[in-house]
Amino acid sequence: MRALIASANLAILASATGAQVATRSDSTGSIVGVVVARETGASLPYGVVALPALGRERFTTERGEFVLSGVPAGSVRLVVRHIGYSPAIITVRVQAGRPDTVRVTLAKIAVELNRVVVEGLGRCTAPGPPNAAADPAFAAIFEQLRENADRYRLLADSYPFAYAMERISTIHYVSGETIIVAIDTARIGTGVRWRYVPGTLVGEESGPFSRQVLFYIPTLLQFAERTFLENHCFGSAGADIVDGHPVVRIDFSAAVRIKRPDVSGSMYLDRETFQIRRSTLRLTRIPDETPQISAVEVVTDFREIVPSIPVPAAIHSIHALHTDRTRPILPDTAYEIQRMVGLSFLKTKPGEDVKSPR
Repeated sequence: MRALIASANLAILASATGAQVATRSDSTGSIVGVVVARETGASLPYGVVALPALGRERFTTERGEFVLSGVPAGSVRLVVRHIGYSPAIITVRVQAGRPDTVRVTLAKIAVELNRVVVEGLGRCTAPGPPNAAADPAFAAIFEQLRENADRYRLLADSYPFAYAMERISTIHYVSGETIIVAIDTARIGTGVRWRYVPGTLVGEESGPFSRQVLFYIPTLLQFAERTFLENHCFGSAGADIVDGHPVVRIDFSAAVRIKRPDVSGSMYLDRETFQIRRSTLRLTRIPDETPQISAVEVVTDFREIVPSIPVPAAIHSIHALHTDRTRPILPDTAYEIQRMVGLSFLKTKPGEDVKSPR
């Protein structure tokens, strides 16, 4: 009798377990979609689709297509973004065991640049992102800067890559002579990220014979970080030109409350696409560890690795030195030029992780 009861209990347990598995497998569906431009109807390659409630985010394919599988049945909020376009937020009713098809239309951002107020930043006493109510046109442009930063963050986090940078270091002397002191190639990955904290841009590294002073210069990644935004003021500098291309320049400066070395500078966005083309950063203070340096400037140029996803392609750093201009044998400037010579994705490229639902 006990054996029969035990067998019956096992049968019931197995049946219940099977029902649970079936319920779980049938409780999710998929969202299949395409992102297009409202003005032309053309697909938008490498847009960003996200399900914030589930913490999921990815790029679309080069044809603007995407598939989000394993989405719990029910209503879910889908957020779709693309550089140069207003984001769209739609609610999708996901049905269990089947795909739901959506077509998302994005409208191109229309910013009247002549309405952007151009003004000097002055002392940064009230840091933070621009006020949309005070200057809506500039606030719209600034959001595109943040979108550039956020796209690069998604690229680095979800599609890790490594790239090789050829580095050439030179010294310029008062006499006018320039000598090359080092040439090498560094392989850099996206797995390790330095996070911006005010007052921590300068550090030291011990070597076999001496200590080196390191400058941690914020990159595009840091512009998506809340801490960076809360410690800098931002202002519009109007129209400019970078390598023959019309751009919009955004200036920024570090808050006056920061007493340690920080950065101020400019970011340049393409006037048509709003993609970042260049950044120029300058140290606000020279650290006590390097009294021989009088100024530091870093210029970064960006290029697309796939349409609408730019990455740093060339970095020029300039260290001006305190020197006696009457002595030709003394150095007055140190330069380093970094140039990307190769890039490879460690897993998948943007868009390659899109698979049809089963």
